[in-house]
Amino acid sequence: MSTLRTPLGQRLITAFIGIPILFGLLWYNGPLLILTIAAVFCLSLWEFRKLFLPKLWASYAFAGVMLIGFYSLFKICYGEDVFLRAIVLFAVVFGSDTFAFVFGKNLKGPKIAPKISPNKTWSGLLGAVIAPVIVLHLAFSPDNIIIFTLFAGLLGVIGQAGDFLESYLKRQAGVKDSGTLLPGHGGILDRIDALLVISPLMLIFYTYVI
Repeated sequence: MSTLRTPLGQRLITAFIGIPILFGLLWYNGPLLILTIAAVFCLSLWEFRKLFLPKLWASYAFAGVMLIGFYSLFKICYGEDVFLRAIVLFAVVFGSDTFAFVFGKNLKGPKIAPKISPNKTWSGLLGAVIAPVIVLHLAFSPDNIIIFTLFAGLLGVIGQAGDFLESYLKRQAGVKDSGTLLPGHGGILDRIDALLVISPLMLIFYTYVI
């Protein structure tokens, strides 16, 4: 099988195409960025319709996550002199996802909650925690290293929690992915679930800490 046809190969292709587009949108920071965030929000709502179960509390919890997450994402990414902060946010999220994938795939080990997300391992969680610590320490010079490091590690845990929440909804709804728009990733929500739960914390961090 060609490497490009494997899940990892498809992830790399999606990243190769998507990252330059993301950088361009954040750099020019104009109406196109607003339209893109609005479009992603609408696509996410379209995917969410398959996951929403009226009698399930997690459906309402995830709906709240989406609303607060997109609001926070807009506040971080749009405006004057926000490029670095936006890049740090995406580096934290995608770095955490990537480290979780690499650590989990290579170190393996016991599963966290196999009935909800069979591929999630404790070694993957370790990778998810390490990446935000590295990114934030490279981007900023904290006064209190211990508190700063604990906060960075918490971002990785929260990101994995968001992924578990979406996985639980997919299990209950009987679907494997939220959609098929992104090769190697599934749908939009499969890619941004961690972004939506991490963005509010990063907005608080940028507003009151840095």
